[in-house]
Amino acid sequence: MPNNPAFVSDCDNAWIAYETASDEEGVYAVVHFGGLIDMHLSPINDEGLGSHPYAALGIRCYEFNELFGTAETKRWESLAIRHFAITFKDVTIDVLARTACVLAKELRCGSTNAALSYAMQYAGRDGG
Repeated sequence: MPNNPAFVSDCDNAWIAYETASDEEGVYAVVHFGGLIDMHLSPINDEGLGSHPYAALGIRCYEFNELFGTAETKRWESLAIRHFAITFKDVTIDVLARTACVLAKELRCGSTNAALSYAMQYAGRDGG
């Protein structure tokens, strides 16, 4: 069961790090979102997922759910925005962005913050 994530954003990008459901502790994944329009955190947990505004679209627990045909994707259609609802044990993060890219799948670090920092530094050197 994924624990809560660490995330950071600027005016055009967002990075989210979280511990994976690996058999080993301390294994993290980091995802980068480019062309960020909006990102918001809500206290919708795994038990209350039915209260998400788009629950009827089949949002699943502990997954990156891409939502199609939402009011937000229609509003930003000219920018080809994608809508993600990312669910964790205690929170849900909705992200509206043009791109999504996995920066790391099996990063071994001491914490989500360390994984996030490492992946952002690596992506910066690589131009990502």
